[in-house]
Amino acid sequence: MIDLGFYCYYELPKSRLNQYKTGDILQIEKQNGIWSLSDSKLDSELYFYFGEIERVIDGDTILVKFELGFNVITRQRIRLHNVWSAELGSSEGEDNFESLKKKLPLKTKVIVRSRSKDVYGRFVGEVLYSKKKIQHPEDIFRIGIYLNQELAEIS
Repeated sequence: MIDLGFYCYYELPKSRLNQYKTGDILQIEKQNGIWSLSDSKLDSELYFYFGEIERVIDGDTILVKFELGFNVITRQRIRLHNVWSAELGSSEGEDNFESLKKKLPLKTKVIVRSRSKDVYGRFVGEVLYSKKKIQHPEDIFRIGIYLNQELAEIS
């Protein structure tokens, strides 16, 4: 069974079970409509996911849609790590919310590094994004803006 992240799993066909062992870190890619697995060079402690913004919830929480592979899609609320926004309803909270909505319009592609869950069940994460229309994760890694740091500096 492959752990796709966010408590989502994919069961490998029996014919492929012997190709991998417990603990292997795999990269999942879709090429020409077919999902493929390959060995990853990433550290097992890193949890990076490519997704797109569905909406900004408030000044420090976003809703992101992730395609995890094998046609498994999840929507997750991501609480921005080390970003502290005032509550909605306050003028500062409303300003933070509007500012974040401008930075992350609908369907903005992002890379999220998940860390843990907070007391409300939201994943806490760090976000890379770009002001340019980008479709590939490699481009965001190369030229992306570290949202958490950007917001922490102004809050």
